[in-house]
Amino acid sequence: TYLASSTIFSRKISLWSIDTGEVVKELDGHESATIAVAFSKDEDLLASVGKDGVLKVWNLDTQDLIAKHEISLREYRALRFDDNGSVVVEFDSGISTSYAPRDVAEGR
Repeated sequence: TYLASSTIFSRKISLWSIDTGEVVKELDGHESATIAVAFSKDEDLLASVGKDGVLKVWNLDTQDLIAKHEISLREYRALRFDDNGSVVVEFDSGISTSYAPRDVAEGR
């Protein structure tokens, strides 16, 4: 089980082991600060949104970036995975947009 963190001084996303309290993985994050992260329910994937307006999805086993998609940060509110494994981006307008990781990789 992991805890994810990032700082405004680093573009990396650090994954901490809850068991040991140590950083066990680092992902190359965004062009600017990371503002949100969400784990899939099986903890195989991590989604992140940065101030660069990009949604990224990471495979935590391989640490590979498997998908990215530009979003509007102007109305961005929250990030989560749904029960089907899709990434859900919620906006202030009340609209939610879901992206299957495959769709994000294809720019849909």
